[in-house]
Amino acid sequence: MKCYLIGIKGSGMAGLALLLKSDNYEVCGKDVDRYLKNEDKLKEAKIDILPFDDRSYLEADLVIIGHDFYHQDLIEELVKAQVPFFEYHRFLNFYIQSDRLISVAGSHGKTTTVKLLITALKEEVSFLEGDGKGNHDDQERYFVLESCEYKDHFLAYHPRYAIITNVEYDHVDYFKNQQQYDDSFLKFIAQSQKAIVDYEFVEKYDLKNAISYGLNEKATYHYLDYKLEKNFISGTIAKDHQILISFKLPLVGEQFLHHLLVIAAFFDLENLDLEQGFKNLCHFKNAERRFDIEEHDQYVLIDDYAHHPQQIEENLKNVIRCYPNYRHYAIFKPDRKSRFEYFFDEFQKILSEYDHAYVLPLPDNQENKETDVSRIANEKITFLETPNALKDKHHFKAKSTYSLMSSKSLSEISKIIKQIDFKEE
Repeated sequence: MKCYLIGIKGSGMAGLALLLKSDNYEVCGKDVDRYLKNEDKLKEAKIDILPFDDRSYLEADLVIIGHDFYHQDLIEELVKAQVPFFEYHRFLNFYIQSDRLISVAGSHGKTTTVKLLITALKEEVSFLEGDGKGNHDDQERYFVLESCEYKDHFLAYHPRYAIITNVEYDHVDYFKNQQQYDDSFLKFIAQSQKAIVDYEFVEKYDLKNAISYGLNEKATYHYLDYKLEKNFISGTIAKDHQILISFKLPLVGEQFLHHLLVIAAFFDLENLDLEQGFKNLCHFKNAERRFDIEEHDQYVLIDDYAHHPQQIEENLKNVIRCYPNYRHYAIFKPDRKSRFEYFFDEFQKILSEYDHAYVLPLPDNQENKETDVSRIANEKITFLETPNALKDKHHFKAKSTYSLMSSKSLSEISKIIKQIDFKEE
């Protein structure tokens, strides 16, 4: 059976292509004619990426369409040619058995939670991650799926477990206010068999059908103690104040405290070997561009997917904790006009808390036209018209951290920093 994916380089679509390939389907697809990082994974798996003007999808057995490419002209063309088709999330609802589905949703931390869960489970688990990875296990007991709330796509799923990492208002171009955003998560929780939900959201709505976790000791799954070190997290996790496990793991950042509670809750509820699950986490490899640390003699580069003020705040906490005697610089590229405009004050406030921050223009597309990003500049924030302008605007000194933050790649900035001859004080 030939599956043709339109928008195959997207993070979810690339993961789906790899999943279908591992399930022995013939897979190919097309996307925009510019390099996107996920195409490396596709080429390695020998999945053909066809030119954007290719029309051989009209001869496929099944067409799966990424959200950005799902438009009326294409639908009418496929209907006329009598080619079966699905939009991405509709296909997943059709493809995955709900009684095996572990659906990870939330504003932030979805990809990391998925990776932690599949690492802890290790066997009998299929998955689709948000960083362009997917695989089918022949002995599948669970299917772990990253599930996005944007445009209510996750409401297509009715999972065995809904895992909610957090609910911080986002996607303001679709959700008109916080309540509409919250309501979508409430619907998603209600249509799941079980829900493991961040304590703050459970408490906000007094959810009786959700299992809570969090740093608050009133949560069902919580810590009796924990310690954050530069390269490790240690602690003792309890259920209703009864010890479940004590651990020490090579993980960096406060966000992992929350993620690890999810793993403990899931393993406990499923009567799985929690000790073995946490041993498996010693081999955890973080998702791409999630606080990726690259240490050099005189500076530290941190590649971070952060694109929301809450994520940037988390980045700053982590760099201060890991590198307390360094200067801390932020280099931020906003991704969407709607997010930049709505959270403008929050972006400016948190970026001003670094020793200095640099902000790049929005991506050049129709949605982002006529947006003056430069107005974010103040005494602590400099606007850069191009990445190369960093060399003229910034005095490079030793013992500095550089957090490159965006949902878009900032590899050009990374190359520039690596070419600099840093000066000792």
